[in-house]
Amino acid sequence: MPDEINVEFSHKLSEQEDEQEERQHKRKARWEVLIEIVEVAVLAIVAIATAWSGYQAARWDGQQSLLYGQATADRFKADAASTYGGQELSADSAMFTAYLQARSAGDSKLEMLYIRRFTPDYRVAFAAWLKTEPFTNPAAPPGPGYMPQYRNPSFESAARLNTLASATFDQGTAARDTAERYVRDTVLFASVLFLVAIAQRFKVRSVRVATTTIAFALAAYTTFAVAILPRILSRSPPANGDMVIIDPSIRARVSRAGAGPAAAGRGWSGVTDGRTYSRPAGQRTTCCPPVSAS
Repeated sequence: MPDEINVEFSHKLSEQEDEQEERQHKRKARWEVLIEIVEVAVLAIVAIATAWSGYQAARWDGQQSLLYGQATADRFKADAASTYGGQELSADSAMFTAYLQARSAGDSKLEMLYIRRFTPDYRVAFAAWLKTEPFTNPAAPPGPGYMPQYRNPSFESAARLNTLASATFDQGTAARDTAERYVRDTVLFASVLFLVAIAQRFKVRSVRVATTTIAFALAAYTTFAVAILPRILSRSPPANGDMVIIDPSIRARVSRAGAGPAAAGRGWSGVTDGRTYSRPAGQRTTCCPPVSAS
């Protein structure tokens, strides 16, 4: 009888141990399944985010090159406008000297001939200069070129283009900085992929959970860093004769200056950061004002 009791007692202990092992196995299986689901979700999200970050880095690199190219082109245009303005002023000055000689000789017909050969802007300044009685007033300006009424469109265009070139170059520098930030975030996303891959090799629960937690935290930080960066979602081709740039600081499209009459009558529109920007057809711009947004 005692032997039968001992056997039955041993059998019950064995069954209890088997049940405990089975319950432990089920609990282990559940946490393994849960951690695997988390790892797969992180891998999927980070893989997409890595591709997106790399795409944006490439787009901003291209934007940098475009802006630097536009800045260089504007510098050349400014130099050409400044040179042309200097030639106009030199020609007007030569005509003015000849006018003074004709007036000294008393040849009124020749005087009128030289006056008609002045450029329109110089002629306006010349009329204002005559009102100062320069031949009797020693305080009068030396010539029409010193009058506040004198305006040379070429010089003004050169000043606008130089200002625009400086602003565009600064935007190119900002675009380069944005591209570098996207590259940094791409590297961080790659680090997350590495950590998740390493975590899957660990069999110790605490180590695997700790590694996955670090990877998840790094992924969350990098995702936030990417989310606050400016983005180039799409860009329509610029209107013929009109260049378009994106200002990284305000993330808005602006119309380029110096388009000239060839660009008048043509419009453009596009989407940046979910907002639609457009320049109505027929609207002529001068120096990079913000366009309408909706």
